[in-house]
Amino acid sequence: MSVQPDDFSTRSEPQSGARADEITEACPSCGTPASEIRAGGSRRIHLCDACGLGFDPEACRREPNPDEAGYYAAAGYDGWMRGSSRRRRDARFRLAWLGSYAPAGVRLLEVGCGHGHFLDEARTAGYRSAGVELAPALAERARRLAGVPVVQGRFEASDLGAAVAEVVCCWRVIEYASSPAPFLARARDVLAPGGLLALETPNAQLRRPAGIIGARAEGPVDLPRLYFNPGSLRIALKAAGFDVIACDTVFEDAFSKRNSDGSERTGSLRRFGRTNLSDPVRGEYVRAIARRA
Repeated sequence: MSVQPDDFSTRSEPQSGARADEITEACPSCGTPASEIRAGGSRRIHLCDACGLGFDPEACRREPNPDEAGYYAAAGYDGWMRGSSRRRRDARFRLAWLGSYAPAGVRLLEVGCGHGHFLDEARTAGYRSAGVELAPALAERARRLAGVPVVQGRFEASDLGAAVAEVVCCWRVIEYASSPAPFLARARDVLAPGGLLALETPNAQLRRPAGIIGARAEGPVDLPRLYFNPGSLRIALKAAGFDVIACDTVFEDAFSKRNSDGSERTGSLRRFGRTNLSDPVRGEYVRAIARRA
């Protein structure tokens, strides 16, 4: 699959060929040498012409740091608690979409469960819920809020056993993995045969390097390591042994955002002249449902 020009903005060199001295990095998804694009700031983002994945090679080489829990437990994630009602509405929006593929009553595992709002809403809706969370403080909060088991640790190395869930949910989590393959392989391992993986991640096809790619982190929080578009997410899922059932994008407006006057924010819907909340390629977030093959 070739990468379309709009996937990211201007590259360091034309795509027709790399300079002899150009630095390339192996794509963490497909292994193809990928050259650097202009990302702004101090970050060095590479884009794979073969599968379309964007990635930060230096960040990919760093291990996730559970000591960030001090940040998450303090100011960094307090906004999530203050916005609890909005997080619950977002959870119900995701559950309505998920329910079209996985009925209530099945075992559900959420990876990167944060404070536990989605877990709590899933439990209330009838799913047999459990979670995994890297940050110790957040894992404890999720246990208290949702009243369900939450394992603390890195998902790829977690001791969850095999075939422990019929559904695995990852809402804006995979972009922080060091590589798609180990993350998706672990998701496949914990799924029962025929189980479903539900993913949501920022749509890099709409994001410019001056935006999420060129941003700089404040404090100890990591920026995303991986940048997917619908095509690159499909490729990664298929390579990991999943059959992609559905893959589209969802607009920012699907989630609970409000303007300063309290009115609902509808920026992207106005921009595209649409009234629905999803689109094959133009929404700010890519989402996919895939079945363990």
